[in-house]
Amino acid sequence: MYRTWQHLIIQNETGLQDPARIRKLSRADGRVGWGTVAGFFVASLISVLLAIFLFNEAFENEEKFLSFLFAGLAVLIVGIAFFVGAWLFRKEMALNPLRSFLKHPEEFIIIQGQLEDCHYLAGEKRRYDRIVVEGRAIGALGEQLSIREEFAPSIWNFTTPQAERSLQKGADWYGKKGQRRLLPVPAYFLCRKQRPGQASLIAIREEYIN
Repeated sequence: MYRTWQHLIIQNETGLQDPARIRKLSRADGRVGWGTVAGFFVASLISVLLAIFLFNEAFENEEKFLSFLFAGLAVLIVGIAFFVGAWLFRKEMALNPLRSFLKHPEEFIIIQGQLEDCHYLAGEKRRYDRIVVEGRAIGALGEQLSIREEFAPSIWNFTTPQAERSLQKGADWYGKKGQRRLLPVPAYFLCRKQRPGQASLIAIREEYIN
């Protein structure tokens, strides 16, 4: 989920493929990073070492053999779960199109499309509330590409014509009636050449945010 427009904004198309901007953008969208992977891996390593210690205690203490053994097995299972989590997060990172683009730009194409619709999605806690944004673009082969991104409600200042017309006095967004830009708005998207179907937001012109 994007909590800032900072790295999405470009003044002109010369900034589209700026590696520094895209690198920062890949960290700003809220997806898994190396810190999460490393944290899970360290937790897995600590759990395995603790399990080895408990197994060793079990064989040296006959009276509490079963207690240490079951405790060691429980900690070992937790360690395996942490390791699996680290592996899954690492796999998710590999699928991140922004990170992949930095390594293999020749496998991607940047196209222009538009953000067309949005709706509010409440989370379990206030900080998990989000705006789900949908859009579309046409790929290099003429295929229809779907776009789905998530933004923090605090930075989202767009709405649809239908939602704007339906705002009634007393509604949560009534104070912003007439102040938000209406969708659709053009934006730039990144998609794979060989596996079309979905595209990721990579930039939007500064004029649309201001």
